[in-house]
Amino acid sequence: MNRIFIILIFSVFVLQALDAQTYRVVKNDELSNVSEAQLAPVPYVHNGDTGIVYMSNITIPGTSRSRHQYGSPMDLYFYDQTEKKGMKNPRLLDPGKKFFTIGDDGPATFSGDYSRVCLVQPQKGADGEPLANGNGGLFFAEWVDGEWSEPVPFTHNDPGVNFSTPCLSKDGQILFFAAEGDLEGAFGGMDIYYTMETNGSWSAPVNLGNRINTPEHEIFPYYYPIEGTDNTNIRLYFSSKGHNARGGTYDLFYSVFYEGEWMEILPVPSLNTSDFDELGIFFTKNIGEGMLSRRIGDSFNIYDFRSSVADYEPFANAGPPKVAPLCYRIYESSMDTIDPVVFEYEWVINDTLRLPGHEVKYCFPGPGFYSMTFNVTNKLTDTIIYNAAQVDLRIPEYKQPVITAPDTVVAGEPVYFSAAESDLPEDWDRFEYFWDFGDLTPQGKGEVVSHAYIQRGEYRVVLGAKKVLSRSEERLIRNNELNEEDFKQAVIKDIVVLQE
Repeated sequence: MNRIFIILIFSVFVLQALDAQTYRVVKNDELSNVSEAQLAPVPYVHNGDTGIVYMSNITIPGTSRSRHQYGSPMDLYFYDQTEKKGMKNPRLLDPGKKFFTIGDDGPATFSGDYSRVCLVQPQKGADGEPLANGNGGLFFAEWVDGEWSEPVPFTHNDPGVNFSTPCLSKDGQILFFAAEGDLEGAFGGMDIYYTMETNGSWSAPVNLGNRINTPEHEIFPYYYPIEGTDNTNIRLYFSSKGHNARGGTYDLFYSVFYEGEWMEILPVPSLNTSDFDELGIFFTKNIGEGMLSRRIGDSFNIYDFRSSVADYEPFANAGPPKVAPLCYRIYESSMDTIDPVVFEYEWVINDTLRLPGHEVKYCFPGPGFYSMTFNVTNKLTDTIIYNAAQVDLRIPEYKQPVITAPDTVVAGEPVYFSAAESDLPEDWDRFEYFWDFGDLTPQGKGEVVSHAYIQRGEYRVVLGAKKVLSRSEERLIRNNELNEEDFKQAVIKDIVVLQE
């Protein structure tokens, strides 16, 4: 296997941190067994497949290889987990065996549309054999005409550097990875780097700096974008022996990237153990569940985890509050000619406000019904044509949740969020409010809630309102005669959190 898993340095640290999310962890018995290694799971939804891609040294008739001087080789396998098919026996990710070298193949990472894969394979010398030092390299393949292309080496592969544990962004143009060796900015051990693709070329690797990297090993970066328009936050999870990891093992940590710098490194205590290595993570649903790998002794297995919060109510239709336009250009279009020398024109709004001119611009004070009449005065004859035209305008008052909260708060201090000013549909006789605070903590519930942010940054708060359904409505939804989303509304608000 790649050298990042070989040496364990034992030391004891004291860890004190608040867990933003609490999880229950269980071994995935479908993907794990005692006699073989399984690790580095990632989701895979592509070309009719829905399941998990992971590394394993399992033996499958017709695909397994002879054991060799590098130990028990690990390959990339796909495991089907669709609801209709149920769990299927694993198969090679690439039946063409392009990801099937003499050494370890994997871990792997995919772009958001699964058309690009980046994986680790052995770097080779001029003789075509794996390097004696066992260093891995990064390789890219594309999905072309129904199959994977031949892997192409990363531009910056180096025989003196051991590359491992890549993670691609959704657009496939940002790559995080771990590497050990003579790369610029190295702190010692495995460090985490990133590179960006521009016009088909990958930039020189950049070390993430001493906020993320330590003299110990940092591996398995997992890029988790915090979704939202104009929200540039990302959260990076990774495994590390530094940062006061417990018992000298790999623990899971994360940091938020905000305004060009990484925030305070925080652990995930409910997933970390003092005796085992946590080696990679991914989330499958609203940060509430996912998978990770653990090393217990010499055994690698895959575990499922799920938030201990029993219920999570998603709101797919969340968006900015709807605001009706209040400013309009008002003019009479049916007149053939406009002659300001002979005629004077005016608009009268609700029989009170008079606006001179044939074409006027006016911002109404708020939603409501407005009646506008158009008067024309002949200056030569001093006669007035009243109501030469009439326009009625209704500016709607939208029925929607309303978030009342400050725009700027301080990290560590409680913030009160209120939905008391919400105006919901009249037929919603009973309803509930749900809060997503944008920092991947458990969902809040209630008309007024309190929450404290740990790190400074920009966060997108979602307030969702859901009608409490009657039994007849629930039955109609189950029978697909009603759409549940019609009984849910949600709005967003951006919050800036400053350092204390």
